[in-house]
Order: sequence, then C-alpha cells, then structure tokens
Amino acid sequence: MKRLIALLLCLSLVLVPISVSAAAAQPDQPFGIEVAPLSQEELEEVEGGYKVVVAAGIFGAVYGTYEYLVTTPRDDWTWGGVGLKALNGALSAAGGAWIGTRF
Repeated sequence: MKRLIALLLCLSLVLVPISVSAAAAQPDQPFGIEVAPLSQEELEEVEGGYKVVVAAGIFGAVYGTYEYLVTTPRDDWTWGGVGLKALNGALSAAGGAWIGTRF
C-alpha cells in the first residue's frame, strides 16, 4: 500500500509540471488573432442596462422566499416574514449585481 501511495505521489509530481508548461504554450488571446476587441459603441449596445440587476433581484426574492419557507417552522410562517425575507434577498442580490456591473 505504501508503494502504491509513493508511486502515485511521484507520478503527480512528474505530471503537474508537464501540464503547467503545456498550459503556458497556449496563445494569450482565447478566441484567436482574427477576433478584434469591441469598440466603446459596441460595448454600450451589448451591456444591456439594468437587465442583469433586475434578474438578480428576482432571483434573490425567490431565493429569500425559499430560504424562509425552508428554515422557518411551518407554524411560524407569516406573510410579513416572507415579504421581509424576499425583500432582503432581492435587495442583496440586486445590490451585488449593480456593484458588479459598475466595477
């Protein structure tokens, strides 16, 4: 058993540098040389405004509701609790998405 572990350790030590050197040989541009970067006008067209923020808010509200229903005992469920948890999830997710689109 010790020989098997030692053999696997030696193989991993030999193969890791080979895979790292093979990864460094790849080109810097992931889609090839013929692909040009987008201009500022083209970037403004594809950014999509606040669609990402709205989608994140909806997802956060759904997740907040799910979390409330899963973590709260059924006898303690209230509409106010569900609403607050959904609002908290929506604001957290939308705020995070908004900050992510700014930086």
